[in-house]
Amino acid sequence: MRPGIWQIVIVVLVIVLIFGASRLPGVAKNVGKSMKIFRDEMKDFGKDEPTVSAPKDPGSIESKSAQPGTSDSAEDRASAYTEADDDKRK
Repeated sequence: MRPGIWQIVIVVLVIVLIFGASRLPGVAKNVGKSMKIFRDEMKDFGKDEPTVSAPKDPGSIESKSAQPGTSDSAEDRASAYTEADDDKRK
């Protein structure tokens, strides 16, 4: 549904009444600048998105993280920190 000519005229009259005829060019200029900045940012937004690719071998992730002899439990990390603190105190 497109706005009719009378609807556009009423909107323009309301804008002129709100802002006044003297301030209308400045308001239009600021709106134009804001729209330009918004469009430029939207163009840049799509370019800045990093692309994420799927790993070639899904099993390689599991094999690297679950190597035998390594542990990543909270207890092991806590003991490593306390050992490091003990070494600093000596």
